[in-house]
Amino acid sequence: LSPLSPLSPLSPLSPLSPLSPLSPHMSREELAGLRELGELGELGELGGLESVERCQREALRVGELVSAGGQASVERVVWAGEALYLKRLLPSERSEIQAEGRARLACEARALLLASDHPLLKDHLRALLCNAQGELDGVILTPVEGASLSELLRTSPPLSPLEVAWCMEELIGWLEHIKKVNLWAHGDIAPRNVMVTSTGRLTLIDWGSAWGPTLPYSEARCVGTPPYRPPHLSSSSPSSEEQEVGAPDLYALGALWLKLVTGVSPQGDLSTLKASDLTQSGWPKAWSEALIALLNTHPPHLPHLRASLWAFTKREGSALEHLKSEVQGRFKARL
Repeated sequence: LSPLSPLSPLSPLSPLSPLSPLSPHMSREELAGLRELGELGELGELGGLESVERCQREALRVGELVSAGGQASVERVVWAGEALYLKRLLPSERSEIQAEGRARLACEARALLLASDHPLLKDHLRALLCNAQGELDGVILTPVEGASLSELLRTSPPLSPLEVAWCMEELIGWLEHIKKVNLWAHGDIAPRNVMVTSTGRLTLIDWGSAWGPTLPYSEARCVGTPPYRPPHLSSSSPSSEEQEVGAPDLYALGALWLKLVTGVSPQGDLSTLKASDLTQSGWPKAWSEALIALLNTHPPHLPHLRASLWAFTKREGSALEHLKSEVQGRFKARL
């Protein structure tokens, strides 16, 4: 390998042409096409890294990156003076596990490239790590400055209704963006995969479970994180209708909404809840109806859902925008 030059920022992507689905066993041509799509750098076998530190707290295990008993790791690395994260496969004697892991990495890389015109994902995917045979072994990611929603809920006071509305508004925006870039679903919306950035915005990480017409899908792969995963998707592949409406994301958004309001992790099949049950518990009626629609994976009209989040404030126009800016500042202060 020739000496590596410092990482240069990803240039803006040109409109994407249709991509052929990737099989779990990627060919060199497919891997080369993936690199070319995002103009990514290549590390070779860890060449050019100044240091590698294993992040025990962030080690990824079964169901995270590799299914069927495999493992992967996340490591802090320094490359050309810049602190980055390396997500890579750990060796396995079982070829099917390695193939599944590479498919998940390819899925994450392609999903990030497709979604990268979102300002909070710009330059998040920086490079691919390939082994001596040219096979995909890892991805280099720019860390998101902030804290996961899971950490925030565990260490901070309960969220106010205004802060809950802000969280949901941000996540609805992500659902709209996912649809816009021709993805079906992120596939694993859960508190640990929602990051609150240093500016008080919310962004999604860990795109290895994303669904889309150009992303690989394996029936052996876990979909989502219990209890934010639709129960009927626990052991079966999604139908074409469920793919198109983004069923996992709709259900996960409803379950997360419930968690934000109650502070308790949801349990069991939440699709059996009734709007009247929530309203009697003090939920605004508009919230109750919207949450039930999400849990039953009925595609909501997202702009209408966004409006219903703030109806209880009785503010509109510039007054509402000022309120949202204030709530964003509250989230920033929680970090």
